Amino acid sequence: MKLKNLNINVVFVSIVAVLCVAGIAFAMTRAPHGDVKSVSVTGECIRKVAKDRTSVTVEIKNLEQSNTAATKKSMDTYQKLSDLVVAMKKQNPKMELQTQSINSNQKYEWDGKEKKNVLVGYESIIRLQVTSDKQEEIGKLLGEVAKYRDVFTGSLSSFTSMELMKSEQEACIVEAAANAREKAQALADGGKTRLGRMTAASFHQSVGGSNYDYRANYEMQSDMMMNKAVAAAAPQIFSSDSDISVTVDAAFELR
Repeated sequence: MKLKNLNINVVFVSIVAVLCVAGIAFAMTRAPHGDVKSVSVTGECIRKVAKDRTSVTVEIKNLEQSNTAATKKSMDTYQKLSDLVVAMKKQNPKMELQTQSINSNQKYEWDGKEKKNVLVGYESIIRLQVTSDKQEEIGKLLGEVAKYRDVFTGSLSSFTSMELMKSEQEACIVEAAANAREKAQALADGGKTRLGRMTAASFHQSVGGSNYDYRANYEMQSDMMMNKAVAAAAPQIFSSDSDISVTVDAAFELR
């Protein structure tokens, strides 16, 4: 009788142990948060942003037989141009003047008869960069500097300021995220299910459009007739918009 009870107890304990092991195995194979369905989509935003800054490089260049004479001529013109920009800046505080370089060097040229480089004088070069939020001001400046024989212009460019670009990019990210949700909602409606929360997201952005839209036709000209023609009418400057593209990769729950 005792042996029979012992066998029954052993069988009961064995069954309980098997059930416990099975329960642990079931708990380990079940997804910790259940079987969650999701959908992944890409939202887009493309917009154009105006280029609100224009800049031009102004170069003052003089060649004389002495370094002192060359430097003095360049500095005299530099002071006149600086005074001009400072006066314009009083009317528009956003106008900026930056001195890029001041150089003075011996200049050599090849002498065909002598078959060697010969010293032709001393060259003084001063480069300035002027930037404004008004293109017409840069056009006016170009007309003024063209009156000087020793002043040349180049690298005229229009671009979007960092402040404007930042606000436009952030707005475009919001728009792309909304576009992603619209696409996910359309998929959920097609599958006759409900759209849940966003579970993951990342974005990529790019800016297109050349910064260099217009280059002065009279760049590095030394002909006084050309300078007079330019000074007679300040050129109108045209520029294209910058293109912003943002894509948002997002995942949403489906309930």
